[in-house]
Amino acid sequence: LFGEIVVFSGGFATSKSQEADIAALAGCEVGSSVTKKTTLLVVGDARYARQEKSSKWRKAESLIEQGQPIRILCESDFSKLLSQN
Repeated sequence: LFGEIVVFSGGFATSKSQEADIAALAGCEVGSSVTKKTTLLVVGDARYARQEKSSKWRKAESLIEQGQPIRILCESDFSKLLSQN
């Protein structure tokens, strides 16, 4: 995950700061808002399941429609990615 720029949206089982610390240890740069440089948006599992879209999520979708390569993941899928690296 080195080089990925990840933003956390919310609704996590743990705090966003804990998630950010784990991502940083895996080599990710952690951003506070979705920009054209963002490569991953991570959404809490419950919010993801309900499709409860935050402003960050809507911004990421808008940038994806404009051709930006942003992946939107739920927290459990992001955790799986972390464990693979």
